Amino acid sequence: MAGEFWSSIARSLGRIALGFVLACTLGVLLAALAYACDSVRRLLAPVVGAVKAAPVASFIILVLVWVSSRDLSLVISFLMGFPIMYTNVLEALRATDAGMLEMADVFRLSVADRIRSIYLSQALPSFEAACSLALGFCWKAGIAGAAACWGGCAAGGSPCGGGLYAGAEAGWPYAGAAPCGGCW
Repeated sequence: MAGEFWSSIARSLGRIALGFVLACTLGVLLAALAYACDSVRRLLAPVVGAVKAAPVASFIILVLVWVSSRDLSLVISFLMGFPIMYTNVLEALRATDAGMLEMADVFRLSVADRIRSIYLSQALPSFEAACSLALGFCWKAGIAGAAACWGGCAAGGSPCGGGLYAGAEAGWPYAGAAPCGGCW
């Protein structure tokens, strides 16, 4: 029973981590694309705004319609982390010092040199702050998604079944392990 418990916790943590990595990757890539192309920014603005405004519980219910319960933690983590990464990185890029860009024009810096010398230095503090914030949101949303998973494929599969068949005390180890995972 203990091995099954820890493997379900590990699977849930893995899905949450993957959702966070996807949110970071797509958030940065789409922010860079939106910075370069205003029509992409205008296309993504309502979608990102809707995801930011909706509560996690409503997304859990909605996502369960389209995605198997096995992947719920991953999708929910991604949905909660993506808008944070996208918005922070896009705003950092848009706030890039115009004087620095003018200097890059004067000295005819290549695109790679502009990215390395100007954009990365301007966006890195916002990226770090976004990662910290998004990780917390992904963690909380992923735990909520895992708790909603009834299939036994994640941490939520056992407490629900345990509570139904073995008494409510069978679910308490999962409730105690969820917050502790954030300390590792």
